[in-house]
Amino acid sequence: SIATCLPPTLTRLPCTPLFRSLAPLLDHDRPFLRAWSVDALCRVAAQHREYRTAARDAARAAAKDSAASVRARVRQLGDLLTDL
Repeated sequence: SIATCLPPTLTRLPCTPLFRSLAPLLDHDRPFLRAWSVDALCRVAAQHREYRTAARDAARAAAKDSAASVRARVRQLGDLLTDL
């Protein structure tokens, strides 16, 4: 996801616009975009406590997604999700 490409210091900046732009992608028709957005939301939430509840909820929903690729992406987040 884009969040994995960002330096850690950048993800510590205010991320409300990024978070708001990613949230609608959680329901996108394309599984790749759903997987990418939940990954990015969780990575942002790891640096910003105020987004942790929303990111956990998104990950829980994605873990039940009809697409195996989305469920796999959530599983790959592993330790990151444990820390949210």
